[in-house]
Amino acid sequence: MADKKEITGHRVDPAEEPSAAWGWHGGFPRGTQAAGWGTVIVVLFMLFFGHESVVSEPRSVANLWLMGIALVVVGVLMATGLWAAMMSWLQASSPGYELPV
Repeated sequence: MADKKEITGHRVDPAEEPSAAWGWHGGFPRGTQAAGWGTVIVVLFMLFFGHESVVSEPRSVANLWLMGIALVVVGVLMATGLWAAMMSWLQASSPGYELPV
């Protein structure tokens, strides 16, 4: 029993996912958050400096779409950030718990 290794995390079969064979498997959580906030900044920039800005056309349908897209992206970013924080807390408080996929 002493030579048996404890397996933690998810094991991936390289036959099913070839990227696991050379060491990379996963996502880019920081990159995803950065891209999301960059998207929000670009959409808000378009809102104020587009061809129909909020200043010239305050009730334009295009402006409403831009505001809606920005709000949805911010909501998703906040939800994923809270989810990640909750899951890391759960994993830290329960040593034998594995995160759901």
